[in-house]
Amino acid sequence: MKFMKSKEAVSPVIAVILMVAITVVLAATVYVWVSGFSGQGKQAANMSCSRISSTAGGNFTVVSADSGLNWNGFVITFTGAAAGTAPTGTIDAGDMIPYTAASGTACTITIKQTSTNTLVYQNSWTQ
Repeated sequence: MKFMKSKEAVSPVIAVILMVAITVVLAATVYVWVSGFSGQGKQAANMSCSRISSTAGGNFTVVSADSGLNWNGFVITFTGAAAGTAPTGTIDAGDMIPYTAASGTACTITIKQTSTNTLVYQNSWTQ
């Protein structure tokens, strides 16, 4: 069997196009493979509350919340108001978060989910 003894090879333009195509396909494959590692992560909880106030304070009442949430997974912070006894156990509609504040005080409540460090609820008001 005789081999061709030609000195012709692939043209430099075709070689560059092939190298670029192989690089793009390889980069796309690695991107898809690596993006599979990130996953979706944890989603922030949904919660809504309403405020009922009186002269020296009031309550924030949970109107709705995702099912299966527990109060020990949240941090409740008041600014300008003093928190009462926070609820415990499972979060249900009707749970109350009491507070006390002097009349005319600017107040804010912040509820953060500790596992995702995300703000779930915030409300500002003047007592």
